[in-house]
Amino acid sequence: MKVGLLGCVNNITQHIDKIKVWSKSFGEVCGGSINLVVVNPQPHEIGLLGEMGINAFPYHTQGNETINNMRLQFQWQTLEELPLDYVLVTDVFDVMFQDDPFKKIWGNDIIVGTEGITHNEEPWNMSVLQQSYPHKVEELRNELIVCSGVIGGRKDKIITLLKDMDKLTMGKGGHDIRDQAALNILLYEDTSRIKVLSPKDGWVLHCAVGGPTQFYEAWGFKSKMKERFGEARNEGGVIVNGDWEIFDIVHQFNRIEEWNKELTTRYI
Repeated sequence: MKVGLLGCVNNITQHIDKIKVWSKSFGEVCGGSINLVVVNPQPHEIGLLGEMGINAFPYHTQGNETINNMRLQFQWQTLEELPLDYVLVTDVFDVMFQDDPFKKIWGNDIIVGTEGITHNEEPWNMSVLQQSYPHKVEELRNELIVCSGVIGGRKDKIITLLKDMDKLTMGKGGHDIRDQAALNILLYEDTSRIKVLSPKDGWVLHCAVGGPTQFYEAWGFKSKMKERFGEARNEGGVIVNGDWEIFDIVHQFNRIEEWNKELTTRYI
């Protein structure tokens, strides 16, 4: 079985240290290929990525749509070229790996990780629904948010999902970042299509709500996470869940200054 990692970046030189954390940490835990959609790159940046063992797929953009929304098309087009069986599609600037993420992906069509908070408990996600998909607000209000920053599964199934997200996202208007709302809409329209893992499964921690950010206690995330899944902790530079299981993937760690420093120093 061939596996690979896929991300999307722009401003490569500016963010090279973040790309190092993403790619080097993956290389430590998994032998799969590392692939990047690169938006509006400079020629020398493609060479720089090649020196790092990263396969670069350049795209050039026009218009006012955000790269975050446009990346969906770029990613499914790139996946169609890659000779992979399973793929993990993630954010790049705030994702790192502590163990092989494919151990929990094997045999599943698509898996995602819940943030552990419902839409009505998290203002940003609710705002996206209200601005771009108001007809879905009541349907999703009490449903747990799944994060579009980490998606894994069979390549053909991931391509179909990204195409469906692309259709829901592009040209919709309203909020300028709509891919996560699109993923949640698709999930709750057909819950058999996507397997959702929680922090208790140890696959991914989304630190924006699951780690001690400035909003963790003030917005009530801490009490909800402890009650539902147990509280994630930093144990000497290793992020574990409430059952002391090491998370395969840590997402949004850069929102917590202490965690960011401890997790990334070895890679840059």
